[in-house]
Amino acid sequence: MPLNRGDVGAAADPGCSGAYHSYFINSLMFSALIALDDQLRPQPDIAASWAPNADGAIWRFNLRQDVQWTDGAPVTAHDLEWAVKRNLAPNLYCGGQYWQLVDLKGARAFYTGEEPDPATVGIRALDDYTLEVANERVQQVLGRTWPATAQVGLGAVLLALGLGVPLGVSAATGRGREIDHLGRAVSVAGAAPPVYVLGTLCVVIFSARLKLVPLIGWGAPARAILPICVLALGPLATVIRFTRAATLETLGADYVRTARAKGLKSRQVIGRHVLKNALLPVLTLSGPLAAHLLTGSFFVETIFNVPGMAAAFVYAAADRDYPLIMAGAVLSGGLIILLNLAVDLAYGLLDPRIRLARNG
Repeated sequence: MPLNRGDVGAAADPGCSGAYHSYFINSLMFSALIALDDQLRPQPDIAASWAPNADGAIWRFNLRQDVQWTDGAPVTAHDLEWAVKRNLAPNLYCGGQYWQLVDLKGARAFYTGEEPDPATVGIRALDDYTLEVANERVQQVLGRTWPATAQVGLGAVLLALGLGVPLGVSAATGRGREIDHLGRAVSVAGAAPPVYVLGTLCVVIFSARLKLVPLIGWGAPARAILPICVLALGPLATVIRFTRAATLETLGADYVRTARAKGLKSRQVIGRHVLKNALLPVLTLSGPLAAHLLTGSFFVETIFNVPGMAAAFVYAAADRDYPLIMAGAVLSGGLIILLNLAVDLAYGLLDPRIRLARNG
């Protein structure tokens, strides 16, 4: 929590030190509320002591009374409150500092301009040398970030399965024809580029150049288009490959040849006999795939400025925020368990041989 008493040049402004080197240099020039030793253990700096309340959501810092500014004025809790709220001000873009302060109660709403009152930020001076800091609880962080992550993740799941399955089936039934070449091209193109490269290209082309999709203002439906497409492209390629391979294997089965020999039309053979068995591997894949997408992507959320929980979990790991890290692990594991259970129950709908025994 670096301090800066005045509006100095941006290069020496600790509140806007987004780059690592400038932030490191400024951290040597300005004092902090607490310091870290060589083993990253907190040590007194401006604060002489600190203690949390019963549930750990609110911390109270007792400041040293011998700390002064370069002009001899004492450093007070009011100065620290002002410095933090200045770094979060919407008219002063300080992205590097925002991610260090995002856990403060009300920080995100004030930073984005949704809440213009700085008094809603969870930091306040109780007196000249006592500072109170209120952090968001884990459930508040999840409640704030989960909707955006779920919106993008669910859209990516529907896009990957909704396009991947029909394209994979069409590629298998039209093996060697144009539709097969198209399906294999999409699967290769979707798996080749890293998501951070693809996301950056989409921002440059569709937002900056063509102006088709807005860059800011999360909440508008158009803002979710690019994140969903970028997040879904890799899984789409996987679904196409799995569906094509499973369909080709099923098409060579004896019962399919028998159905064709009986004179059934190709559409009836595929719809009644091929799809149910060919979709079993895809159904198996869909459980962990959906769990992966519903927990978000750090690169996608960062590139497209999505206020989701994937970025929150990564920054929690960097800040050693253990409660939020554990919440992320529990949420990810819980989603995998629940979705795999749903997949196991759905097997019986596709294959009558896979049923839960009612008796014995």
